[in-house]
Order: sequence, then structure tokens, then C-alpha cells
Amino acid sequence: MHITARSISQPVWERLWKGPFAARVLAVFKHACNLVTPEGRVVALVLPQIGDGPLNIVVHGRPGDFAAVEPGMSAWLEGRRLRIGGLEIVLEEAVVWDPRPDWDRLRAGRDGSTARLPFLWAFALHNAPAGSL
Repeated sequence: MHITARSISQPVWERLWKGPFAARVLAVFKHACNLVTPEGRVVALVLPQIGDGPLNIVVHGRPGDFAAVEPGMSAWLEGRRLRIGGLEIVLEEAVVWDPRPDWDRLRAGRDGSTARLPFLWAFALHNAPAGSL
């Protein structure tokens, strides 16, 4: 089965092309498949419902597309395709994105965020379960 990757985080992209890439399947879920490298780094293959994340390759797929993948299976890079058993993730068209926050923009909006803290505190106190705060 062929699935096309939609996006991939910069750290995962760099790890894939750093050298020979090999991993094994760590866990399989309805909307995701987690891989782990020999160094212990996790790479997550996820459906669009999960979305972009710092460890993610987002693929155009449907729930159940990872059903034939089982924990312990080998994963490897072959050209621009990630293979896991009979599953092939095509990486050529994936948009690479940087998961780091835009710290300058966040710092510039700090005053606005700080001004909202009293509201957030009151909201949390009003809506939190009894005894939780």
C-alpha cells in the first residue's frame, strides 16, 4: 500500500537524511504508528486528524491504514520512501516545517497574555472540579 506524506517536521526530516535510517515499530494506533530508532528517537506517522507535531510525518491516509503494521516490524528508508513491511510512505511531496515557536512574536505579545491571566484564573476556579485547585 502506498501513502503520500503531507508534511514532516524539520527534526524528523534531518534525521531521515542524516545517514542510513532504520527503525522498528514501537506501537500502532488507529490514527498513528510510532517508530523508534536504535538511538531511541521516536518518529510518528500520523493521519491529518492528529496533525503536525515535532516528531511527526503527517500522511494522507484513513483510519485503519496502519492495520497491517505490527510492533517490532522493521522500518527503513529506501530512496525517498519509508517502508514498513508492505506499507510505503512516499516522502517526495512532504512540506518540511520548523516546529520551534516564534519566540519573538510570543515575546511581543507577552503584555496581552499577561493581561488575560486574571480572567483565566477566575475561569479555572469557576469551572474546575471541587477540590482540584
